[in-house]
Amino acid sequence: MPTKGQTYATLGVNVATALASVILLIFSFTQIEQRTRTSIGTYITGPSNNSDYACSDPDSIWAQHRPIQIQWEFDTQSLFCPWPVANSAIRITAHLLALIVLGLNIFLVLGRRNVTAFWILEICMMCVFGLEFYVIISDGQTVSAANNFCTENRSNFVNKNPMNPEKLSLDCQMGSYQATAGLGSLMILWIPTAVLTFFYQKIWTDDYASF
Repeated sequence: MPTKGQTYATLGVNVATALASVILLIFSFTQIEQRTRTSIGTYITGPSNNSDYACSDPDSIWAQHRPIQIQWEFDTQSLFCPWPVANSAIRITAHLLALIVLGLNIFLVLGRRNVTAFWILEICMMCVFGLEFYVIISDGQTVSAANNFCTENRSNFVNKNPMNPEKLSLDCQMGSYQATAGLGSLMILWIPTAVLTFFYQKIWTDDYASF
């Protein structure tokens, strides 16, 4: 039978990975919609000419380079364009699946042991890890491209308002998106979680087979 130390270690990494998933879910749900509506995008978004749709108008420069958050320098107005739908949907799905698998793992480790269920969950863990790895790469590339676009072009946008035809000086504020992409690396915890859970299962399964 597994020792208390092995049981606690297995429980610990499963709980830590579950907490990381919860944190990332919170970040994801707070970044799935255009929260701020402002006139900052009205004259530089495309044919809709409406800042309320600055992030969703397919011809808007902001919609084409999401996620992005900008603020008009020396002004309180800002525009918050969320992650592309695909990024948010895949990330949220991955973390929800992770919580389900980890919850079942913890349930089994705590005493409801079932050899078949253990191995099925191990396979599920590998699949979820593959999905989490994809999320890390995809989010990293997406936020990096958006940040580069904003940084390189923030001083080149022109206000097309005929009453105020001037260049805009915009400040890129990508911290929250970069945090989400960076925190995604916490899911590397899947590696020790899967390894410790595997050996825990192996020890328990060998003991079970010896009866």
